[in-house]
Amino acid sequence: MAHRRRFEDLALPHLAAAHALARWLMRDRTDAEDVVQDAYVRALRAFGDLRGEDIRPWLMAIVRNVA
Repeated sequence: MAHRRRFEDLALPHLAAAHALARWLMRDRTDAEDVVQDAYVRALRAFGDLRGEDIRPWLMAIVRNVA
């Protein structure tokens, strides 16, 4: 549970940026929401592999790859 809480603390502040990137890539709000949801699920699953504290570039790369 601490793992999930830590992920939320680090990743949720970047939700708007993730959505903006997905919207720009997908050109559609609904598709962007799907991309962000999938990206955050993937990021949570892979969170244990993150090295360092700077989650934003890692998270944006996942959003880009999902898109």
